[in-house]
Amino acid sequence: MKANSTLSVDLVAELNGTDAGAEHKFTSTLINSSALTVNGSMVTPTLRTSDYQAANVTVTSLGGGLTHKAGDLNAELGQFRITNNSTRGVTFKAITLRNNGNGDLTSIKNAYVERNGLKVSSVVTNNGKDLTFAIDNNLLTDSQTATYYIRGTVDYVDNASGDTYNFVMRNTSDLSAVETNNSAIRVQVTGAPVTLASYLVNGGDLKFTKDASFVVTATYSAGTPSVVFMSGTITAKEAITLEDATLTYSAAGAIGVQQIAKRFYLTIGGSTFSWTPSSTSPAAGSAMFDGAVTVNGTVPVKLWADVDVNAPA
Repeated sequence: MKANSTLSVDLVAELNGTDAGAEHKFTSTLINSSALTVNGSMVTPTLRTSDYQAANVTVTSLGGGLTHKAGDLNAELGQFRITNNSTRGVTFKAITLRNNGNGDLTSIKNAYVERNGLKVSSVVTNNGKDLTFAIDNNLLTDSQTATYYIRGTVDYVDNASGDTYNFVMRNTSDLSAVETNNSAIRVQVTGAPVTLASYLVNGGDLKFTKDASFVVTATYSAGTPSVVFMSGTITAKEAITLEDATLTYSAAGAIGVQQIAKRFYLTIGGSTFSWTPSSTSPAAGSAMFDGAVTVNGTVPVKLWADVDVNAPA
């Protein structure tokens, strides 16, 4: 919870048996919190079971999935429908969705639920693989059907083939709704599990441009410091995170790359990463520069090293 804020909590219980007239009351005895002190307690009113038939809603999946690019604003990441099967009004209050895709939920900025082009969610809670949306008491009148969209801006993509977002409402208890005229009566939910369509988010466009003045072929003496092997710029139209950049290389003749320099450096913008070849590094292979940097716009990039004092001619 944010400082000086208030959070509403729903206690959901599935009761065994069908006996009408049974009474239930719940009182909190222990509240675990990171706060220095916890004041007060939670006490429910006395609840008496009856043979009253609560309103019923059905949840179904919609949409066929879309492909987006990182940085696309308010991209659609899920679509579902709620149908009010009763003649009484229903108020939609919250929903929890599990992401079964490989996308990281922390990469989604400003996730929200939309209905009829309007944002209807308020607080969003990220619990690792789950997103819980608190809904601003959205009303479905008797026998009404409403379509909802999950939207957000995916800032980062971790996988080379793109990140997937495939949300699932796993249990009927993952959707909270009450009767509009009697908020003490929880609506029955059918349809779970509900698997929404899978959405793909690809990384943004990235362009490397070699410096026009850079000399590709040059001769340097052993021991020459700060020799630049490659120089140019990287341009990204939206924020893109480069992680563990890997470059391929080939050394001339029988010279091993470890004979040229003991360590190579890759500078991207204001960040510099290094790669140290081993004694068994092949004459032609790949070099991975551990680390991550975010590129947004155009930044300089160069590969450089201090030529070893014992480098062969």
